[in-house]
Amino acid sequence: MRKKVLKQFFALMSSLCMIMCLMPTAVNANDTDIVKYVALGDSITSGYGLTHPENQAFPALIAKEQNYSVVNRGQAGLTSEGLLTLLADQDVAGDVASADIISITIGGNDLMNALYAYLAEQFGNGMTADYVKDQFETNNTVFLAQAISHLDSFGESEIAAKALTTFGIKLYSIIAAIKKANPDVLIFVSTQYNPYQWLPDQCTNLLYKDYAQKITAAFNDGVSALNTMINSTAFQSNGAFTVVDVYGAFANSYVNLSNAQFNDTMGIPTYNLDFHPNTAGHQVIADTMITAMNASIKKVLENAEASLTALGTLTADQKDVSSQETAQAWVANQVKTLSIAGVNLSATVDQFVLPVAGTASQPTGTNGSFSMRVTLQYAGQSKTVDVPVTIKATAYSAPVVDDNKTEEENKQPQETHKTEKVESVNTGDSTNIMGYTAMMLTSMVLLMKTIRKKQSLD
Repeated sequence: MRKKVLKQFFALMSSLCMIMCLMPTAVNANDTDIVKYVALGDSITSGYGLTHPENQAFPALIAKEQNYSVVNRGQAGLTSEGLLTLLADQDVAGDVASADIISITIGGNDLMNALYAYLAEQFGNGMTADYVKDQFETNNTVFLAQAISHLDSFGESEIAAKALTTFGIKLYSIIAAIKKANPDVLIFVSTQYNPYQWLPDQCTNLLYKDYAQKITAAFNDGVSALNTMINSTAFQSNGAFTVVDVYGAFANSYVNLSNAQFNDTMGIPTYNLDFHPNTAGHQVIADTMITAMNASIKKVLENAEASLTALGTLTADQKDVSSQETAQAWVANQVKTLSIAGVNLSATVDQFVLPVAGTASQPTGTNGSFSMRVTLQYAGQSKTVDVPVTIKATAYSAPVVDDNKTEEENKQPQETHKTEKVESVNTGDSTNIMGYTAMMLTSMVLLMKTIRKKQSLD
């Protein structure tokens, strides 16, 4: 029975040893979490008009390419004021606070609503902005021709100026609210593209070609003013967000990237002024965003590397670092003191050279060294930086010598002390010996009881 109990005990200990051996030993090595990407904005973000926006909208394309987890909070018709209000929603606020990366498309509806209001004012007769919007979405070429005649002056109107100013104020407030909730998050704001730049080339009739050119020119002025406000807000925010040049990416494309179409091949023109991007357009937005995201992440890591490099060569004492194991513990403490803008740091010891303490013949000893290999992780990407460390050898300390004693006498006190210590154990008083004996007998009794109890259980 006793053998069985011992066998079970050793089997348990072997299992525990195996488990301990399998545990990771790297210093401060956290598993890299999946990057959380939150997409905020209007119908461009939500993927309006796409057959499968959950897969085709640019946020989904970014997440797939970058291996991010994505939360799409895009809403059709959202303005800058609407987005600022949305940030107060509890669920949205939670997503923003836990995000690593945020993209924003906003401003298109601010501009379009101002245009509808301006045209309604120009037409008069009680016409409303909603009516103008509805007419743009129908195939009413008569209304289109009348509206085009007013487009040239929209950019200089009070309505347009007020809309742009309000947009700038709201965008600044949006960025401030996000940064307050999540100071380390990377924010990317898309510029607005011109959805109608491809219309003139689709027309064969000179009259309709002229219509298309006027629409294109008017919208180019409008989105340019909007994008100027976005860039100005980025400057005023001290670079709190990155401006993504989607306007430029669309302008350089010979392929129509929006749903807008103009067809007059049958003599009777038909048109579609839907300004939303098509599947090709979403891919271009995704590619442009990814380029900007990777560039920003790279910059953060490079700045973190520069901060570590600026530390120069670190110094550790031999009393603290006398082996590779103690060096690993020293490195762990060093990493805890480093904080770089939300960057996750972990470190290991590399190229360890043991220091040699000083001796009488070489009092200063020989310094050791190793490399503190720091891994920087940020938004799914990583960079390794080697920080050199010198291990300062413990200097030789000569024993204190009494000039009134011989060499043998100077050594005697230490030897006498050792002898007295041994004698105190062997010749101590009977009280100490009896106490020690009683303690040993008690331990033996408890041990026998434990063995008997285990045997009875078996």
